[in-house]
Amino acid sequence: MKQILFLIFFIPALVSCCTIAKSSQISAVQQGISGWVTESKGNQMPMKGAEPMLNKGLQTIVYVYEATNISQVTRSNKTGVYTAIQTKRITTIQTDSLGAFTVALPVGKYSLFIKTGEAYFANAFDQFNNICLIEVEAQKMTTAQLVMNSAASY
Repeated sequence: MKQILFLIFFIPALVSCCTIAKSSQISAVQQGISGWVTESKGNQMPMKGAEPMLNKGLQTIVYVYEATNISQVTRSNKTGVYTAIQTKRITTIQTDSLGAFTVALPVGKYSLFIKTGEAYFANAFDQFNNICLIEVEAQKMTTAQLVMNSAASY
């Protein structure tokens, strides 16, 4: 009987401790990128009398590369989809079920890509054709909103 009671109380306590440790690690990140990935599909044109479609969080992998220019990728025949990236990969992050992610990074400029099948997706550019450029500043969290809209029409 004591063994059963021990298991009933010990296992939930152990799980609780692990959950607390994990959430404190995420909140301990004070410099890097925090954001979410959403997916937009289908007809996105506004229609009279229709509610706008809301994007859903996407569980995927986010790839963080050194700042990458359009000249440093191999493009596929689909807009925003790349089959190869020639810059150095810094890290990868798995988003949660709602598409949220947080990653600690040193100060610098980075390009973010979303994993799509065997390719990479990014559709934001700056005036110099740098792809999805995000800058991390000292002791700050930079917010990034990535939208996977390769299956959407506008």
